[in-house]
Amino acid sequence: MNQRDLFIISFRFIRVRFLESLMVVLGLALGVAIISSLFSLARAYNYEMETQSNNPEQREIRVESNTGLSLLPGNKSPALKIVDTQRKKVIFTVSELVKARKACPDVEDGYISFGTRFSVTDTSALSRSEIKNFECKMVSPEYFTANNMEIAVGSIFTESDIHSANSVIVLDKKLATKLFPDEDSSIIGKNITLSSPISGGNLTFTVIGVLKYKNTGVTATDPTGNSGTAYCPYTLSLQYRSQKGLDTLSFSVPDIKRLKKAVYQLNNYFSSQYGINSILIHSSLDWEKDQKRVIIPIFSIITLFVGAGLLMASMNILNLMLARIARQKKNIGIMMAIGASRFDIFKLFLTESLTLGVMGGVLGCFIAFLLSWLLQLLLSPAGTGGGGPQLDVIRGAGPEISVTFSIMAVALLLTLILNAVFGIYPAYKASRTEPTDALRSE
Repeated sequence: MNQRDLFIISFRFIRVRFLESLMVVLGLALGVAIISSLFSLARAYNYEMETQSNNPEQREIRVESNTGLSLLPGNKSPALKIVDTQRKKVIFTVSELVKARKACPDVEDGYISFGTRFSVTDTSALSRSEIKNFECKMVSPEYFTANNMEIAVGSIFTESDIHSANSVIVLDKKLATKLFPDEDSSIIGKNITLSSPISGGNLTFTVIGVLKYKNTGVTATDPTGNSGTAYCPYTLSLQYRSQKGLDTLSFSVPDIKRLKKAVYQLNNYFSSQYGINSILIHSSLDWEKDQKRVIIPIFSIITLFVGAGLLMASMNILNLMLARIARQKKNIGIMMAIGASRFDIFKLFLTESLTLGVMGGVLGCFIAFLLSWLLQLLLSPAGTGGGGPQLDVIRGAGPEISVTFSIMAVALLLTLILNAVFGIYPAYKASRTEPTDALRSE
């Protein structure tokens, strides 16, 4: 019995019991489709995590004084703030940036950066733009170098601006376009009145520069509706708050791969200067751990259930083939009586099992394309699928959630292996049928 005859007879058996075969094929197809879609989603997520790591903000390390914030046992959010009155609050100086950089070889830049929000109170600006408030970062000049920011028009702060705490402001291209939609280079030197918590009232700022537009590849489309960012000398905030030192210092590494070493080095340096547990260090490593703590269990649980479903669908092959052997016992006896060997019978029923697996796998690949399209639609910035901050990681950036050839090959191979495993026993049992007993059966 050649291979062609085996396929012809297998298809004939499948057609005779079409409804049974269809249910098995659909079960396999759904398992293959969901597993392929999950692989595609995981691939897009991994790509996006790599893209995030190229963002300068992900290479930032923040060092701050340990305020003694504690959590009640078993809680995930701060429920109780316990302040150690014996612990002295750490106040940093600007010179600490240079010292820490020298002591930590994996640290490239050190700068000062903390954020606030400004409200537009200038009536002329309000008439030109719908923006009422925006984010402002109080920074030192090194911040621009560390984050690879370039000036399009004008300049950044000078040392004189820092020392004198001048009310000057640098706008990113997005904010400049919204605040001054009809002007370009002419905005340099213009004044704008803003209200900020740092002064408790209105301040008039002079625009000294506009940054080049820069797409980091992470938020090409901003789902949060951010209006843009402004930058002011950090000393302006210190002056109005009568603050003598700094609560926070920021550092950056040239390569995300050196982040872990840099965190370790900074922790050792500041612990030696101020004592163990006197400072806290924050980096994207914390964010990455949070992401993995949420995403990995979700993927694992879904994959476990889908894998169990695919396993059950494959086990249905076992039940189906055993039932068919019982019904086809007389036909098996006839085939063996006219010359079919036991190995031919084994190959026949194993071929039928594998054929059902191939049909389920191919149909599953087509369904996987539809599922991946639906996932892309739900997770796109324009979608309304929600999903929270964890799914926002995948939104808007990175590749499309698409089923690749390699993913389809893995899913098909997995299906064929399962069907072969659960098809061997029925095929073996059929091959052990005695022709004389089979011909006497009804």
